[in-house]
Amino acid sequence: MCKDCLHHAGMTTPEIIEALGGRQAVAEITGSHPAAVSMWRRNGVPAKHWHVLVDHAVRAGIAGITFASLQATKPEPAAA
Repeated sequence: MCKDCLHHAGMTTPEIIEALGGRQAVAEITGSHPAAVSMWRRNGVPAKHWHVLVDHAVRAGIAGITFASLQATKPEPAAA
């Protein structure tokens, strides 16, 4: 993934969380704790939640939340 993938995907992690209704709503959708959702802003959205989030976005008519946009939330690994 290139360093500009967030730009290419079109949505940042905070934008994804807000589009889905905010931290509490995303926590309910994924069965996570709201504090865990807050950590996603720094660590990216865990892959185990991608299917439920994309499914919810499709059913709710929320554009831009795709597997690619969720994958783009993951930070680049630190260089060794």
